[in-house]
Amino acid sequence: MFAVSSPDVCSSLHLGVVHNGVAFPLLWWMLDQKGNSNTSERIELLEEFFEVFPTAEVDDLTADREFLGTDWFEYLLEQGMVEFRIRIRESDKLDNLQQSLKAKVVFSNLKPGQHQVLRHRRYCLGTLGLRRRIATRRWKISDCCDEPSSSSCHY
Repeated sequence: MFAVSSPDVCSSLHLGVVHNGVAFPLLWWMLDQKGNSNTSERIELLEEFFEVFPTAEVDDLTADREFLGTDWFEYLLEQGMVEFRIRIRESDKLDNLQQSLKAKVVFSNLKPGQHQVLRHRRYCLGTLGLRRRIATRRWKISDCCDEPSSSSCHY
């Protein structure tokens, strides 16, 4: 999923398929507001995708850091339709229930293009309710983006 906006036009929300590193938009909506989409818009677009392509086999949903939010994550976890990878901000905290560290600190040893899989479960965007739901699922965190300040949550 990705969004496009500029100061002169409203935003758009896109859902596409990636093949050989190139994203091809399959569905898109023009939004009535400037800025990011909200959780209900994302959910509706994702559900529309599965209505239009009911037999699609999706490896994972990849989204940028503006697609964060407890309600959005809860929906993705509860539906279990697709694994997801959502890039987090370097200032987002990762918690192992003993200590909480910013992603920037956890991945400080990585150079652009490198990745790291942490040995133990971590939680991000951690409301307690979301933590409980995530605890029942596989949750990997790694940095695999080209920007040194970006990290990804992989579910």
